[in-house]
Amino acid sequence: MVEAKSDSIHKYKSQIDNLVVMFGAHNCKFCTDFIKYEMDKLESVNPRVVFMFMDGNKFEKSADACKVRYFPTFVRFTNGEITGSVQSTDPLKIIKELGLKK
Repeated sequence: MVEAKSDSIHKYKSQIDNLVVMFGAHNCKFCTDFIKYEMDKLESVNPRVVFMFMDGNKFEKSADACKVRYFPTFVRFTNGEITGSVQSTDPLKIIKELGLKK
């Protein structure tokens, strides 16, 4: 999982055809440990999808643009458009809602 370096979700979604962004917070151990671990596993079975962590507290404009209200929230972009969004800590729900392979 790559980590966002700037508050520019518009740039990322336009440059990456198949993107899943996990909005979380660095001070949330659950977000940074367990969920990122689960996303790393998903990344291995979804090689055409780029998984990105974006700190929603640090990058508020991007979180607002994606209508993030709680962490963790996952947003999937396909060809620059939102094709799925889910607020959950359940990996199976995340997989289902975002149309990922498990």
